[in-house]
Amino acid sequence: MKVFLAAEIVAIAGSYFVWNRMNRSRSFRKTVLEKFPYILEGYYSLGEKLDSTNNIRELDSQFWDYEKKQSR
Repeated sequence: MKVFLAAEIVAIAGSYFVWNRMNRSRSFRKTVLEKFPYILEGYYSLGEKLDSTNNIRELDSQFWDYEKKQSR
């Protein structure tokens, strides 16, 4: 039982760490997009369900499109 509880605490702490970093860092979201796009999709979907005015997905997309155009 103690091992299960410890594993649960580690999983919750890890999830919070990733969520917090995704909330604060566009560059981290881009890294997640490149390596684990389904995780970023879940992050965006959850944010949109909790707050219908959430537009982080659109802002990220616009920023990355602009960044791509500037690098050409």
